[in-house]
Amino acid sequence: MENTEKTKWVLDESHFMRDKLHGSNSALDKYCALVLGYRSIPKLIKQELITLLFGHIPGALGLALRQVFYPMLFKNIGSNVVFGRAMTIRCPDNFIIGDNVIFDDYSILDGRGAINEPIEIHDHVVINRGAFIHSKLGSIRIGKYSTIGAGTGLVAQGNGVFIGDWVSIAGGCEMSCALFEQKEVTAEDPTPFTRYTMGPIVVGDRSIVAFGAIILDGVSIGEDCMVGAGCIVMDNLPANSTIASRPGIMIRKKKDD
Repeated sequence: MENTEKTKWVLDESHFMRDKLHGSNSALDKYCALVLGYRSIPKLIKQELITLLFGHIPGALGLALRQVFYPMLFKNIGSNVVFGRAMTIRCPDNFIIGDNVIFDDYSILDGRGAINEPIEIHDHVVINRGAFIHSKLGSIRIGKYSTIGAGTGLVAQGNGVFIGDWVSIAGGCEMSCALFEQKEVTAEDPTPFTRYTMGPIVVGDRSIVAFGAIILDGVSIGEDCMVGAGCIVMDNLPANSTIASRPGIMIRKKKDD
C-alpha cells in the first residue's frame, strides 16, 4: 500500500454528497442518500427506530441493548462488538466490522463515499470517544489491534486512508485526503475550487502517532515509526523513523515581586 509515486488525480465534484443534497430530488430521497446511501423506506424506518430507542440509553443497560440491536444495522459485522451511546451511523452497508471491536460514546461512522470499496474495521480495534471515520469518497481500513484516539478524524476524499495492524493514534489527530486549488468561476461552473488528491494516506504496522498530529494527503508512513505530538506530516516517512516538532522554548521569566 506504500505510495511511492506522486500522481495528481482531479476529483469530480458530482461524486460528493453536496451535489446530491443540492439536487432536485425530494427531501426524503436526500435524507435516504445521506443516511443509507440509497432509497429504502423499510431500511430507513428500521435504522431510525433502533437508534431512537437504544442510542441514548446510558450505562450497562444501554451497552447490552445496543450490542443486541445495533448489529442489525450492518450487513457485515463480527461478534462481540460494543457500541457506545449517541453514536452517528450513516450508510452502514458500506462497512465491514470484525470481532471484538469497541466504539466509544459519540463516535461517528459515515460510509457515504465508500461505494466501490467498503470501510474495513478489523478485529480488536478501539474507536475512542468522539472519533470519526468518514468517507466522502474512497475506502478506509483500520488493521487489527489498532486504536483511534478520542476526537481523531480519518477522512477519505478520493483516495483511501489505510491504517496498519497494532497502530496507536492518539487523540485530536487529523488524517484527511484531498487538496484544493482555487480556480476561475464561470456561469457554467460556479465552483470556486478544484479538489484533487496525490494518493492515499498510509500508516504502517506498529507505528505511533502522538496527540494532535496532522497527516496530509498522499503521505505514507512506514512500519515502526513514531510521529511526535503536534507534527504536520507532509512527506513520506521510511520505516523505523521518528519525527517531532520543535519543543517549546522559554523566552523569559517574569521577575518576582
